[in-house]
Amino acid sequence: MGPVMRLMRAVETLSISAIGMVESRLQLLSLEVEEGARRLALIGLLALAAAFCVSCAVLFSALLVIVVFWDTHRQAAIAGVALCFLLVGSWLAWLVRARYRQRPKLFSLTIDELRIDRDVLQSRSP
Repeated sequence: MGPVMRLMRAVETLSISAIGMVESRLQLLSLEVEEGARRLALIGLLALAAAFCVSCAVLFSALLVIVVFWDTHRQAAIAGVALCFLLVGSWLAWLVRARYRQRPKLFSLTIDELRIDRDVLQSRSP
């Protein structure tokens, strides 16, 4: 086998290895996207159901407080209920912002694997 054939065989082997690496990284990316979509859908449905139930409970509780104090302290009851809504809403907005900032970076596992591949390939090159 001549040097040209050996070179061609080496290029072929390298190409097959590169395609295999790309394929495995794309599969990992696909799994991350699918897992993220499932998790997001489930969280969305649970959050929607929870928000509906809590909203109903809060609304009826607020109405109860206002009705109880309607004859004696009507304005104070309405202001107190409104203040409670404002405080809870502000706290929830702060919580959402904090959770959003702590989220994992999208495709972080795939990016890490590609960095490892790059480092391995760079360490092999002269």
